[in-house]
Amino acid sequence: MKCPLCGGTECQNKFESYSNALKYYCKEYDREFLLSGNIEQTNNTIKQNQLNNLIFEFVIRNAVCGDENKNWWFQYLSDYRLQDKDASNIVNLAEINYPDTLAEKTDRILLNLYNIKAGYGEWFHLGGSFARAFFTDTDDNTELVGVYTMLQELGYITVKSKWYFMISAKGWQRLDELIRKNRDRKQAFIAMAFKSETQGIREAFRKGISNAGFKPIAIDEKEHNNQIVPEIFYEIDNSSFLVMDVTYPNYGAYYEAGYALGKGKQVIICCREDSFNGGMGDKPHFDIAQKSMIVWNNETDLVEKLEKRIRATVK
Repeated sequence: MKCPLCGGTECQNKFESYSNALKYYCKEYDREFLLSGNIEQTNNTIKQNQLNNLIFEFVIRNAVCGDENKNWWFQYLSDYRLQDKDASNIVNLAEINYPDTLAEKTDRILLNLYNIKAGYGEWFHLGGSFARAFFTDTDDNTELVGVYTMLQELGYITVKSKWYFMISAKGWQRLDELIRKNRDRKQAFIAMAFKSETQGIREAFRKGISNAGFKPIAIDEKEHNNQIVPEIFYEIDNSSFLVMDVTYPNYGAYYEAGYALGKGKQVIICCREDSFNGGMGDKPHFDIAQKSMIVWNNETDLVEKLEKRIRATVK
């Protein structure tokens, strides 16, 4: 398998048989990481090139693993459930949204280019490993040239010659907006049933979100004189992501999560294990049961798993 970062074949330097993982060291980007064996055996849900693009984006943006003694370990498990002893370096690519609109794709391309060469006037060559930054799903250059042309027509890049370009003044203006937005929106919206039985879940949410560096907000704690629904929409719009618990189903929480998804927000779904397995009556609704969720045993477990999921998936 070729290196997801540079496309070379010499980066794979070791096979870790004990973990069924391939170990890579990419000299071009000076990064070391592991790929789980299932990366090469994914179904048609996501293409291999798409997986490589997500790996490229993640490594470029997160050069250093939280544990300096470990390397990022990538896997793809659509039905993945966080376990109690999951290491902080494990990244499940199934939890990272792939850009599905042109607007999201162009924004993430700009951020990728910025993280590769963070300087005004830096020149790029479209060929080679930089192509990974463009989220092309195939090896067909037609798609790459199409995205490249689109960025040029939008005014986000300035072309020096056929394949050489740099981020334009307009591109840097857009980058400034994106970076400021990411910096300012350090808020997370909590969607759940608010009652005495869920007080422990609320506090676990608050702690897990805070530990990950975000400010938790629950609408019932906000002082306002407006109608409740506009206030909910306002706070979701100004949040980086939404955290939802379905241990005690709540129609309002489902509605808020649907709104957040429609706005392109990350939605992290949590459920206590006995409820997830149907021990409290109905299992989580089919629509969300298909989505990777945090299944937790107690509040301490929820805090740890939620913090880890936020750090791994929220950009």
